[in-house]
Parts: sequence; structure tokens; C-alpha cells
Amino acid sequence: MRLTVHAATVSDIGLLAALNRQLIEDQRHHSTATDDELADRMRRWITGEVYHVAVVEDDGEPVAYGVWRDDEDGIYVRQFFVVRHRRRTGLGRQAFTLLAGGWRRAPVRLDALVHNERALGFWRALGFRDYSIILSRDTA
Repeated sequence: MRLTVHAATVSDIGLLAALNRQLIEDQRHHSTATDDELADRMRRWITGEVYHVAVVEDDGEPVAYGVWRDDEDGIYVRQFFVVRHRRRTGLGRQAFTLLAGGWRRAPVRLDALVHNERALGFWRALGFRDYSIILSRDTA
């Protein structure tokens, strides 16, 4: 693997929105966002000042992406996604390590849905530990 990372640009919005849709499906998230809404959100994140968005490529092929912010409490990872056909190959670990290499030395926090056991296993294998549980009561 020859992984590289680049800051996302507006030309990546379509790709990122499609990958975000897969992330929503894979984690069985309750989001009802349309593809256009996902693209609009990516556009805000890429062009705004709060979040950083990066695309990870393997020899030119997009294989992962990450969205994070740096705040007074450390680094908060909003999204991290590895394309389906490249999972369980070590690529996710390498991609996350590559992204995190550019972050200041600080605590890193992220959320994972409690029913998403594959994601929980991945994050725990990278040294993350359970910190809190966010409770949700969805409306009917």
C-alpha cells in the first residue's frame, strides 16, 4: 500500500457525499439526510473553519476519508470511513495513523454507535477505550 492523504476540496464533494451515505448505511445510523443534504454538509465542512476533511488514497484510489476538528479538549473525530472492499486488510489502521500524524499531541475523542460492533472493535484495537455513553430517545 502506498497511502497518501490530501485535504478535501470542493471537487471531492460528490465522492465524500457518496462515502458518507455508505457510512450511514453501514453503521445503521438513523439519519434521513438526502444525498443533496450530505453534499451540502460536506461543502460546509470543506469550506468552513470548524472541521478538517481529508481523503486518503492508495496509489490514486480513494480508500478512506476523515472529518475532525481541533478544539480546547483535543481532537474530535466526527467521521472516519474506509471503503467496504478494503476493510480488514490493515488499511484502516494505516489510514487513521496517517491522518492522526498531522494532529497536535492531544486527546482524541470520537463517537461510535453502541450497536456497531465492528467499529467498536476497530477503535478498541487502535487503543481507544469506552469513555461515555450518550443516551438517545427518538421521537415517534
